[in-house]
Amino acid sequence: DIIGGTDFGDTVQTFTRTLVEGLFGYQPDYPFGKVLVAPQFPADWDKASIQNPNAAISYNRSGNTHSLAVQLQRDASLTVEIPVRATAITSVSVDGKPAEYETRPGFGQTIVRVTTPATAGATVRVAVTTADTLPEVMPIEAKGVVGSKVTLTIPDTSHTKLVSISDPLGVLENPTITGNQI
Repeated sequence: DIIGGTDFGDTVQTFTRTLVEGLFGYQPDYPFGKVLVAPQFPADWDKASIQNPNAAISYNRSGNTHSLAVQLQRDASLTVEIPVRATAITSVSVDGKPAEYETRPGFGQTIVRVTTPATAGATVRVAVTTADTLPEVMPIEAKGVVGSKVTLTIPDTSHTKLVSISDPLGVLENPTITGNQI
């Protein structure tokens, strides 16, 4: 919870919100008794931590294991989303015990989602171990004139397979997949 100031408060609040909610992914919803922590750290970061009056969050990546420790000062259920780039997830644990989890696709990564009840003051440790670590996928840029044919090529298909296209804005007209090309 950020308290506004009178002098330059708008810039401080924007920076703080970007850091706390964006980079560390701390998104409290205490009226509904829940907190989401969904960090978005750069691919080459192995460690990061932050503490504010409501929460302490600590991230550590060692080899193929991504760990996130979260301590909430208020009682709330906790959902943690950890992004990983791998061919397989070998284990997910909460406080050292196997945990149920869900996955969903992310941009160049898989998001591992774990929900657990949390007790105020207790530290919840979520660890995701993968079979390997894939390199970061860089965006592909394509330019074209409206109405002209554009081909997007996925450069490295040794670890990836193009299976579907999502075009919510309807930019592409009749897109097709052929091998590693759209």
